[in-house]
Amino acid sequence: MAKRVKTSTPGIWRIEHDDGQVTYRAVVDAGPGPDPKTGTWKKRRQIFITRRRFKDVKAERDKINARREESTHRQLDLPKRITVQEAVEAWLASRRVGKRGKPLSEETRRLYRNCATHVIDFMGGELVQNITEEHVEALRDGMESGQLRRIGQPGQPMSAGAIRLTIRTVLGGTLAQLVKRRQLQRNPVDNVELPALPERDQYRGWTVDEVVTFLRHVRGHRLHALFLLSTLGMRRGEVLALTWANIDLDGGRLSIPQGKTENAVRNLPIPPLVVDALRSHRDLLRAEASLAEDAYSDSGFLAVDELGRPLSSRWYSDEFHRVSHAAGLRRIRLHDLRHTAGTLMRQKLGLHPEVIAKWLGHARGSISMKLYVDDPREEALHDAAERFGTLLSPPAEPPSVAPG
Repeated sequence: MAKRVKTSTPGIWRIEHDDGQVTYRAVVDAGPGPDPKTGTWKKRRQIFITRRRFKDVKAERDKINARREESTHRQLDLPKRITVQEAVEAWLASRRVGKRGKPLSEETRRLYRNCATHVIDFMGGELVQNITEEHVEALRDGMESGQLRRIGQPGQPMSAGAIRLTIRTVLGGTLAQLVKRRQLQRNPVDNVELPALPERDQYRGWTVDEVVTFLRHVRGHRLHALFLLSTLGMRRGEVLALTWANIDLDGGRLSIPQGKTENAVRNLPIPPLVVDALRSHRDLLRAEASLAEDAYSDSGFLAVDELGRPLSSRWYSDEFHRVSHAAGLRRIRLHDLRHTAGTLMRQKLGLHPEVIAKWLGHARGSISMKLYVDDPREEALHDAAERFGTLLSPPAEPPSVAPG
């Protein structure tokens, strides 16, 4: 009977046969794959290497190990063959919280689902263990060229942000989850170069004249009051979440009971022009409810359509872009109105940074402020509301002159 003796190299044995011959043997884990005899899929395959010389066994073993390690996806503990579509859908279903530990909003979930559609359309039927860098690069190139665009103008290249969100966040997150669960060896997305985000100017907001032009243009718009609140620096989510229970028109105050941070919860005075706009908005909603009768859904929100249904965040942003474009203004993001408000408060009104932080719902900007600056007094917020409202008030239209 042959005798097996360990060598100084782990994993390689010296085999001493009864007839005096000596061979060397190694057993290599080749990972998952089809059985060479039966063709059935095996989660684990072992390759036996037997040679007469030690160096031949070691060279063959090292070659197989190197080839296995270079494989982008070696299935480690996958109970079945999973497609990319199945893996992406499982990743979407498992997403519960964002980076800050807060539950994902429905808007973020919708964005992830839209990005996942590009991945599924392009490679949904592929097995995850077969995805390589070449697959990811092809997806990137198709999005950059516009060939994979599903909405908008066909053939128009997709933005770097959309490409990075689709590939790095959705596809990369899906494969990273499998790697973490020891179902894949590596994530090929990590090795693919993605388009860089364009550099943005430090400030992209509007000037005072541009803000006044915008407010003059939306004066007769159905959402005039909501656009005013956005111009005052409120976040989009804060505007859309406001209910009439948060508004005190007689006292001229507005409360924001919840937000993305603890500092976002605040109670603020509002300028007279905003109070007047909110009164008109309330009257408009009451008239629409009376006209729609039973078809109207009284949700209590300020941001609703003609039937009382809450507006989506995407629609609100799109409407802002439509209105600002019609006014002939340069394009900015809706969120840039917050930057506009903060900049104008500081540069045009000279308000203290702590007052601005309180108004916008920001944390204090420095340790020195945290230690030595008291919270702004109520008088300072009232003064800020009055002065900011005056700054943004559109000038009165010149009286029309009848032709003589």
